[in-house]
Amino acid sequence: MLIVVTNKNLVKNDFLIHIEEIIKAKPFKIILREKELNRSQYYNLAKKVIAISNRYNVEIAIHNNIGIGKSLNIESIHLPFKKFIENKDNLDGFKSIGVSIHSLEEAKSVEENNGDYILVGHIFKTQSKKNLPPRGLKFLKEIKTQVKIPIYAIGGINLKTINSVLKTGVDGVAIMSDLMNSNDPYKKVLKYKNVVHDFKIR
Repeated sequence: MLIVVTNKNLVKNDFLIHIEEIIKAKPFKIILREKELNRSQYYNLAKKVIAISNRYNVEIAIHNNIGIGKSLNIESIHLPFKKFIENKDNLDGFKSIGVSIHSLEEAKSVEENNGDYILVGHIFKTQSKKNLPPRGLKFLKEIKTQVKIPIYAIGGINLKTINSVLKTGVDGVAIMSDLMNSNDPYKKVLKYKNVVHDFKIR
């Protein structure tokens, strides 16, 4: 499975045109991250992205903004670990709850508290976390062996490194920079989907 995580600051052209090209290629899910926007800006952008996604039947996950997700009747939410724990009893109505984790203890806690999937990162060096050391494939494999809910790897993954990530047994990958930076995001999404599909049927 391929999850796309957005970051409009990395997009070279019009963000909505860029994101529609990604959505047209039908990834499994798109997490509308956009941490630098205020609540009003995020709400307005989310409405536009959701309108695009509805045309192609691609799932959009609201990031961090629980209230916005509920007000827009979105069924998928993605949260940082701390926010998930603080709000775990306030997530009624969401059918898909994803959580970003950075340790085995956090991963187990998400599973125990009925999270649906986790993003594990960052795996390789990445510009978005350039001052933090990557956690690596060994860390990813350890979590996969001890947690039963779906696991997606994130952080510095590209078409050269994706096979090494999939070999750990994870359920898929989440890509941000390589797709936000792409000059042809539609074709690049298809390439990622093909790699994941081909690996799963080996």
